Amino acid sequence: MCSSDLTSSPAGLSYNNGTWSLVPAGIPNGHYEVSVSVTAGGITKTDLSTVELHVNDRPPVISLNPVSGGVLNAAESTQALPITGTTDAPAGATVSITLNGRTYTALVQADGTFAVTVPGTAVDAIADDLATVGASVTNAYGLTGTSSLGLLVDTTAPGAVTVTAPEGPLVNAAEALSGGGTPLAVVLPAGSQPGDIVTTRITLPDGSVQVLSTTLTSADITAGTITQLIATPALGVDGAWVTSTAITDTAGNTGPASAGGFTLDTQAPSAPSADLAAASDSGLAGDGLTNDSTPTLTGAGVPGDTITVRDTAGNVIATATVRPNGTWSATPAMALTDGLHALSITATDPAGNTSAPTPLPITIDTTANVPTVISSIGNTLSPVVTGTAALAAGESLAVTVGGATYRVTPDAQGVWTLDLATATPSSGTLSLANGTHLVAAVITDAAGNVGTD
Repeated sequence: MCSSDLTSSPAGLSYNNGTWSLVPAGIPNGHYEVSVSVTAGGITKTDLSTVELHVNDRPPVISLNPVSGGVLNAAESTQALPITGTTDAPAGATVSITLNGRTYTALVQADGTFAVTVPGTAVDAIADDLATVGASVTNAYGLTGTSSLGLLVDTTAPGAVTVTAPEGPLVNAAEALSGGGTPLAVVLPAGSQPGDIVTTRITLPDGSVQVLSTTLTSADITAGTITQLIATPALGVDGAWVTSTAITDTAGNTGPASAGGFTLDTQAPSAPSADLAAASDSGLAGDGLTNDSTPTLTGAGVPGDTITVRDTAGNVIATATVRPNGTWSATPAMALTDGLHALSITATDPAGNTSAPTPLPITIDTTANVPTVISSIGNTLSPVVTGTAALAAGESLAVTVGGATYRVTPDAQGVWTLDLATATPSSGTLSLANGTHLVAAVITDAAGNVGTD
């Protein structure tokens, strides 16, 4: 019999020349004790033989741990490659591992683990493709368990990106504030894939480092470009910002770095000095009064800065660049009308930062006041000459006759009188003879306009 609860010959028992055999059916996997007894002539002999029966039709279970994260990149392709896994095969069993046409063996440890290391030279021989790692182990019953997994071998690095700063090589305060910060435009190389990572390492003027990282999406690949933003709060140090940008693919291969950068300048220049040029200041020096309707303005500033002159309404009427010696001059392209003009002058540095305005009030006066001289006939060589002149504030009257010039003040009614017998010339010497003499009356106003009769 084949078990203790069987009392008659079981099905499948055969006997031949003193030898019996039994092929049992449907016995579950497990370990069994087999007891044999023989009955003949009413006499039973028991326990003629006692053996153990081990039944197992299940192959051992074996599994591989992910190899190199499932991807092998260029940096890893020349290094030794560990391959590990677990199995329920007994300790000491031999595990065969295959990769790229080569077989490596490892022994099952007491805890069911196994490990083998593929040499770097063998790893380097694996071509870029989806390689298969296989593992197998055979148990004591001759049953073999197998396992396999894919290993993507990708040793090709992405191409170089192209990086530009849309705001130009100089970034000013307004640009640093607008749009939330300063953008970097990155053109992706051909072959970029979703999941690739664009990393920009930024070295600040103070030596500190910021890092921007962008994982590419399908939309990014379609567009072919991405924008990385250096946020306004991070833009705190003026000077040269140096960038280095590279793309890393999903296998971990990194392409060549592309250099870039910009200079951050958020400091506005000092307000420039401004005045009416001496050549245009037809009135008293520094009084801001001129009869020049396109007066030249001058001042000082920082070499290379742009000077902008605006009128009362804020319209730009003249520009200039500060010379290397720190001076500037500008002349309005259009004539200014008579009257007061509250001009405003600013300096803008190459980065685009603009200074506070410098006010410059000037008054344009191009109208001359014309006096009159009353003709007369006299019988003396020292006659009295008269005329009219309504002088405004700041105006003066000069009368020239016979080579002498006199300063004359009209009365309240605007009538002036010059007695050549008693008056003292301010310049020249009076010399009259019989005949006709020209009397010239000249009004000069504060703006330098001259009216003559």
